[in-house]
Amino acid sequence: MSMDFELKLDGKTMSRFLLHYNYTKATGLFGILLGIASLAAVFIKWNMWNANQRVVWIVIAVLFLIVQPLTLAKKGRRQMAQEEMQIPLFCHIDEEGISVTQGEASSSCKWSDLRKVVYRKNEMYLFTSAIYATIITRNSCEEKFDELVAFVKEKTKK
Repeated sequence: MSMDFELKLDGKTMSRFLLHYNYTKATGLFGILLGIASLAAVFIKWNMWNANQRVVWIVIAVLFLIVQPLTLAKKGRRQMAQEEMQIPLFCHIDEEGISVTQGEASSSCKWSDLRKVVYRKNEMYLFTSAIYATIITRNSCEEKFDELVAFVKEKTKK
């Protein structure tokens, strides 16, 4: 099987990727737990704490549960608005691996060298390193997305 398509990403897709990437790691989960624990502590200890203590714990909860996700979403939209992200990415997938080209720059990765593959309903993340991933959306490869997911699963079986 061989497939060529243009990768179409937008700010919403990048934001979803950043949220998924950050909140599936220990630090992201720790932040969520800290925010929830802060709220729980405020409600449980409401009568025992003075106003300053309540405010501190509420601020901690707001930072981890509201500000952090909004910041990540904004970062994704801002990243996609950059000029270099407006140049189309072309993806070639075959039996050997995946190649991505943008203008004069290109990168390839064999299936055996992929670090991780994450499958989502409308996206697939092919991690070529701990922090870099190729994001393939359902919209990018139109009706062949499910076929592509099955192909990648077959090629990345361990």
